[in-house]
Amino acid sequence: MSKTPEYKTYKKILKFLDNLLHDHRKPFLEKASREIVRDFESKKIFPQYKSDSEEIRAYKKTWIHNTVQQLYRVEPKIFKNLNPEQKKIFVRFLDVLINSGQKDEIFNVLEEVLDLNSEDLEQLSKTLLSTRLSNIVKTIQLVEDRYKAIECLKLLVLNKEEYKANEPDHIQKIIESHYWIFGEEYALVSAEEPSIEASLKGYVDLLRANDEYDDQKTISIDHIDKRKQMDIFMCGRSKRGRDYISHIVVELKHPKISLGEDQLSQVKKYMRVIRNTDEFNSANSTWDFYLVGNKFDSLGYMAGEIRNNNKGQNGEYSSCVFSDPQLNYNIFVKKWSEVFNEFEIRYEFLLEKLALERKRLLHNELDDLSTANKIVEYSSSLSSAKPEALVKTKKQSGKNKKSKRKKVNND
Repeated sequence: MSKTPEYKTYKKILKFLDNLLHDHRKPFLEKASREIVRDFESKKIFPQYKSDSEEIRAYKKTWIHNTVQQLYRVEPKIFKNLNPEQKKIFVRFLDVLINSGQKDEIFNVLEEVLDLNSEDLEQLSKTLLSTRLSNIVKTIQLVEDRYKAIECLKLLVLNKEEYKANEPDHIQKIIESHYWIFGEEYALVSAEEPSIEASLKGYVDLLRANDEYDDQKTISIDHIDKRKQMDIFMCGRSKRGRDYISHIVVELKHPKISLGEDQLSQVKKYMRVIRNTDEFNSANSTWDFYLVGNKFDSLGYMAGEIRNNNKGQNGEYSSCVFSDPQLNYNIFVKKWSEVFNEFEIRYEFLLEKLALERKRLLHNELDDLSTANKIVEYSSSLSSAKPEALVKTKKQSGKNKKSKRKKVNND
């Protein structure tokens, strides 16, 4: 039977129809593969990678998302009739194999279980490889741009005579774009202009909008210093767990100003406003305040505060000048040199693994930045720049609308 001309013709027709259907279903599978990733994301099927840094987590998430998409494109029935727990187990086994470098084992399993042709397997292999390379390139770019942002900041704060940089127009602007310097996984609540009162009330409105703050009563802030303005106010999930919220307030000082009693008193006023408001004294929140400048004053006040508070401790609390473990409030005073050193230590291993030519990437692009304004503009264009503040004044919102209109007109 198999040798008859009719049978051979029949087989050719079947193959033709199979290839035709395969080609015509590609657009539908492409769309469906994106939808299944969104579905898995909303139902928390994918691993969360909570212990990883922000950039490594983004790298892993993109890779597992693309792997699931490509598997769905070549064989949708892999995911058919699986309940949520089975989907989690399957996807997380995939993730383990991917991150352990056992790509070949994935293909061995697929070849045994599914009827995939060589073209599909080759396409899957190429996709996984290109996805991984793409993610590596993105990770390298992010780390490069973070280094560039730090170098921009160094130019402004360590070369105060050459660039004549000031705090509100230059240093503040860079930190607004690159607030990751003071902590990963934070959102910028407000910057510079809103008063403490406006920032905190806006923050509570955001929590209510996300169903994280149930009480609908009006927030009342009764303190003499409630009109003062915090330079940077950030919030994010604490390392203690999902139910904990961490807050960071940063006070930045002009490169020429030495840090002493008056500057520390300013930060303590911010802290007292917040501590005086019951809504911000819950047991599941932490508040860290940072005072940052180039140097301590010559009177030795700040060094004495650090020494008295630490009582022989070192490491994490070496810059701590105030600590209230009961209410989870801390004040840290840091020189810019400490901030830069901490960045170097945090990224040293990753930079060595990615083999970056640090001097080349920095000097090629930074040599032409001749003014403080050019440095600020350049830093805001880097991929390491973060989203804008969530709470804005009318003046700040107006600035953003103007800049967007200008961009549209220029385009």
